[in-house]
Amino acid sequence: NPEKIKDLLEYDPDTGIFTWIGKSATRANRTKVGSQAGSLAQNGYTIISIFGNRILAHRLAWFFVYNKFPDKHIDHINGNRNDNRIENLREATKEQNNRNCPKRKDNTSGIKGVHWDSATKKWLAKVAVGNGVQKYLGRYDDIELAQLGNIYPRF
Repeated sequence: NPEKIKDLLEYDPDTGIFTWIGKSATRANRTKVGSQAGSLAQNGYTIISIFGNRILAHRLAWFFVYNKFPDKHIDHINGNRNDNRIENLREATKEQNNRNCPKRKDNTSGIKGVHWDSATKKWLAKVAVGNGVQKYLGRYDDIELAQLGNIYPRF
């Protein structure tokens, strides 16, 4: 029963922090009432374990404010996966959520969606359009043109 979650946790929408206010049978020996709930996962999201289930804190925040779990993905508007203030969260499609992702760690151009194509010796611009499909926007001699091609796609 999702409502029992509210007997265990308190959510502050201004800080995005969850606090334990009760103990469940599965957490009784590990949970201190008044302590902050959740732990930071390697991927940057906060995860809270309740009744043996691991729940992403941003989805839990949505539940606390709107009294239902979201139907769609929840996007962190500022890109900080650990900022679970309700003003930083919005429902989004997978595609919308992916567009708001930071550039990949292996990105060497410094521009999201642009990389050097060593085969053609040009900058290649592409964008994800959904369902794993990528739209190639062109190859450019100049990195600034590749960036413009990515920002203002012609499709």
